[in-house]
Amino acid sequence: MRSAWTSVLLGLLAGCATVDPRPEQEEARAAIRAATGVADVHDPAAPPDAAELAGWLADGLTLDEALRLALLENRRLQAGFARLGVSKAELVQAGLWRDPRVSFAVLLPSGGGAVRWTLDLAASVLDLWDLPRREALARAELARDVLALAEAASELAARVRAAYFEAAAAEERVRLGQEEERLAQAELAAVEARVAGGVASALDAERVRARAAEAAQARLAAERDASGAREALAALFSWPRALGPVALVDGLPAGAGALAPEEELVERSRATRLDLCVSARDLDARRARLALEQGRTIPELDLTLAAERPELGEDPGFLAGPGLTVGLPLSGAPRVRSAAAAFELAAREAEHAALVAEAAQAVRAAARRAALADAAARQATDELVPRAQELLARTRAERALGRATLLEELAAERALAAARRTTLEARLAAALARAELERALGAPL
Repeated sequence: MRSAWTSVLLGLLAGCATVDPRPEQEEARAAIRAATGVADVHDPAAPPDAAELAGWLADGLTLDEALRLALLENRRLQAGFARLGVSKAELVQAGLWRDPRVSFAVLLPSGGGAVRWTLDLAASVLDLWDLPRREALARAELARDVLALAEAASELAARVRAAYFEAAAAEERVRLGQEEERLAQAELAAVEARVAGGVASALDAERVRARAAEAAQARLAAERDASGAREALAALFSWPRALGPVALVDGLPAGAGALAPEEELVERSRATRLDLCVSARDLDARRARLALEQGRTIPELDLTLAAERPELGEDPGFLAGPGLTVGLPLSGAPRVRSAAAAFELAAREAEHAALVAEAAQAVRAAARRAALADAAARQATDELVPRAQELLARTRAERALGRATLLEELAAERALAAARRTTLEARLAAALARAELERALGAPL
């Protein structure tokens, strides 16, 4: 008899649960690849080699390498993979029966005599009743967390694209600023020569000198902005050091193809936007929570096993037998929790419907902005710059014939520099609009 009770007790106390988040981490990595179009994604089991990553920077940094660096090195993304282990542990915990409770009492007779003791073993029956619903809830929450991690990675990739384009444009602004400053200094020298020859006034020279000072200020501001843009890009890699003089190889996109029709993009976004998928998984979790609370009609139900040694002189055998502890639902707490879960589900269903509608409008708006920005960039590239180049060529030809002055040639060069700056801003706006459309779509175009 004693051996049988010992075996039961040891079986109840033994545990062999393990937590392995690798399947969910691999699922998240696959979702990240699909959402970003990038093959290299952080693997908690195989961190990247630091020397290999440094080698990517030896010959400059491409946009694809910047995306890979972020998805491999960003510490917040790595923290998200670690938190999947927490979610997996909660799923494992949800499938476990709560450990039984043992109580032991020593009874001292007031009138003297032998000591009596009692032993009670209690286990919750409600745990077994709730177990399938607890597991369903934890599984739905884990599926939501997997997609939420993929959504965070997709958002990170969108930010990297925008930061890369901003940094590339900032570097180009520095080069344009240097060219405009050179032209301003050349114009100042030409005007000062004319002042010395009595052809121009000191006021003319002062106006040009002011323009040269403004050009120097603009160049310094461009250098400051370029430094900040590089630091912003490096921050997305979670690098504590500066990005340094690494060349951004790709620069701004030269051009882009035609976009698909708006409604086609909207329809595609319903399957590719991870925030919609996360919201749908969260609805599953809310439904599982409601089912769990509705199944809890009584607050407590414990199965007990009691044993007692009687006083000496009585029956020498032990007294043992089962018992049942039932909580009385007098406060109505289970009904309150069930009602709260029902209201929460209704709220999340309304929020999900709102998110679906807002996502569709966001895709439409982003598609229109991208189309308009593409048109502006094409017009600037195909018309604005060629016309300024043609004007400069004709002015130089006229000057060679003695029919134009150096100042007129410098003015044509300034017009070309201004056209290039306008084109740069238009190309940056088009690149950022495309990146924003990809963010609204939830996938690469």
